[in-house]
Amino acid sequence: MIRASSRTVIRALVAALGMGMAGLLVALYMNDGEALSEGRFYLSTLIGAALGGASLSALFGLPERKGWAWAAVGGFCATMLGAALAGSIYGMLEGMGPITGGVFGPVVVGMWLLSDLPALLIWAALVAATHLALRRLAP
Repeated sequence: MIRASSRTVIRALVAALGMGMAGLLVALYMNDGEALSEGRFYLSTLIGAALGGASLSALFGLPERKGWAWAAVGGFCATMLGAALAGSIYGMLEGMGPITGGVFGPVVVGMWLLSDLPALLIWAALVAATHLALRRLAP
């Protein structure tokens, strides 16, 4: 039997993996995979998205229809938090400062998701997969 504290850690890790992959795949899609030499950008995206997902893991995996609504809210909030963290990390690595990247990160990600249907579908599929994976971990 898994203890409650262990279950919380597992949930956070699964949410971090799911949202980290969502952030990374959307970033790769939006950059057409051409900027793979920009390792700092992708690394900061992965770290920021994973931290955003882990911090809001409690909103994923809840039962019934309300669970899907909470997963959508959690996915949006985790994405915006992750974008702010990723922007801050990337801003520090590129010498822009953390505040500039932290402000522009959510704006850029929000515009990407609203302006490009395939990016939105990639994101939504990974948020749904994260929700379903965490739903299976429910007691």
